[in-house]
Amino acid sequence: MTPPAEVPEAPLPRGPAVSGAETLLRVVPPKAAHAWMPKGVPSSALFYKPAFSAEREHLADFAELAARWAGGNGIVAFGCQAARELGFDARDEPEPFAADSPEINLAHANVYCDLPDADRKRAARSLAATCLNSIRRYPDALPT
Repeated sequence: MTPPAEVPEAPLPRGPAVSGAETLLRVVPPKAAHAWMPKGVPSSALFYKPAFSAEREHLADFAELAARWAGGNGIVAFGCQAARELGFDARDEPEPFAADSPEINLAHANVYCDLPDADRKRAARSLAATCLNSIRRYPDALPT
């Protein structure tokens, strides 16, 4: 008797694409600051994972972001179109603010990169380089 063939897991459906004209924000949480922003400069570690969270700038609430990530090292902005040209795929995927929260974060997006590891690392390095002039530090990240 032949064993049943393994069925590969189907990828989860992704939300609608974020417009290339949008700016996305990546929060640098306190525990990741040493790796993601060594010497205050964005590193590829910010963008290396196959999927990571971002906020759509025009929908983001900076005061809420700063409060949620109190003690963070800042917020790094990057262009959705620049990311897309490097192989990243930003998707509008709102989610709860926290696992036990009934409130939905409408600004949330997931950014995917389906490239192989070495290519993803290169793309992450290139995307980090586009962020050098867009770092917003707490409390400077709050609009005046």
